[in-house]
Amino acid sequence: MIARPKRLSVTACFAACLLIAASVHAQPRVRLTQRDVTTVSGPSKSAVQLAQGTTTTTPRATTTTPAAPQSAPIVPVPSYTDATGSGTLPALPTLTAPSVNFDPYTCPPECPPAYATPCPPTLAAPASPYATPGYNQTPAYRVRLYGDIMFLQPSGGAITDYAIPVSGAVIPLPDSPVPLGPVSGTNPAYTPGFRAGLGVRMTPMGEWAGMVTYLKADTNNSVEALPGGGVLESLVFHPGTPAAHAGFLDASANSSLTLIMGDLEYRGMVPNYTGPYQTLDFVLGARYAQLDQDFSAQFSNAVTIENMNTSINFKGAGLRLGLEGERRNQRCGFLVYGRGYASFVTGQFSSTFTQQDNFAGTVANTSWTDDRIVPILDLELGLGWRSPRERFMLSAGYMVSAWYNIVSNEEFIRSVQSGTYNNCKDTMVFDGPVARAEVRF
Repeated sequence: MIARPKRLSVTACFAACLLIAASVHAQPRVRLTQRDVTTVSGPSKSAVQLAQGTTTTTPRATTTTPAAPQSAPIVPVPSYTDATGSGTLPALPTLTAPSVNFDPYTCPPECPPAYATPCPPTLAAPASPYATPGYNQTPAYRVRLYGDIMFLQPSGGAITDYAIPVSGAVIPLPDSPVPLGPVSGTNPAYTPGFRAGLGVRMTPMGEWAGMVTYLKADTNNSVEALPGGGVLESLVFHPGTPAAHAGFLDASANSSLTLIMGDLEYRGMVPNYTGPYQTLDFVLGARYAQLDQDFSAQFSNAVTIENMNTSINFKGAGLRLGLEGERRNQRCGFLVYGRGYASFVTGQFSSTFTQQDNFAGTVANTSWTDDRIVPILDLELGLGWRSPRERFMLSAGYMVSAWYNIVSNEEFIRSVQSGTYNNCKDTMVFDGPVARAEVRF
């Protein structure tokens, strides 16, 4: 009676299994005769000896199959039972890769080796109700309407000096009168104006937009001669008229400035600088500009009442270029924005000068037209807030708009007085706070 071998340890059985499987796959499968294989119940004797560290010589099969009347059975894989009787293979030791710190919001440039823990899946950034579509995404709106209220102060060429208090009598003034006080002029104050616009997004990357701007600034000023002596000298009369050499007791002036602009433009995203929390748009379009300037002054004394008037009108159109940038907070709707534009408007200035008194009527009258290019530079910076779904926006900032190479009342009067118009050019600036409300849908 053959003694039943003792139950082997799980590790020994597992090692024997691996050895037999490796030998089977490493060489061609052959058929063995019954005398070459001894079938045992339970673990193989050779496997037991191998696991216990003993060597057993086993007949090796040749590559030629001996002739036999029937086929021999294939070598069976020995079975085993672990300590628990479940028959489950023991787990292989786990190989771990060096620790790598992964950014949960970006995929690592190179994954760890295959034997290591696989790359963690790329996680999406936490959703924010204030995130906006970025490059090549579906826009958050199709149409937007906005309106701006502006409080701008025209300066530079918008100021016209007209009188100064000097020493002397009413008639005649001394050749070199001594100034006795400040120069009086029409200095416009901050004046409300408005802008309104409409934008229609045609593609995910751009929109067509139109905007109109309107501003009207009226200024009144008056001055009287100093009590106890002195008179007022005119700074706006033609030197060839008698009133230019007379003194006056009181004077007043009025100026009116009207600004009308219309912009038609295409606004597109700059891809490399546009993301969920920032945008940079380029602007390309056309601008129509109209600038009307009117000035009138009246001087009077006991005998004479003298009036003068100038009117300057400009109309033109040209190219408009610009950039608009915006940076939003990632956790709330607050933002900072900046806008800059450059326009090159080609048009014509039409100017007239008239001087009249109560005795001779019209004593001076002339007109002048000139074609020129007017560069316009617009800058605006400010803060704002957007609703979570970007349906509503409020912003407030400060803007500066500079008009170069224009004809102003001040320069035109000086040209009429000197008779030279070649250098009749000036710069007018509009600056002040601006606020906007915008609706998108």
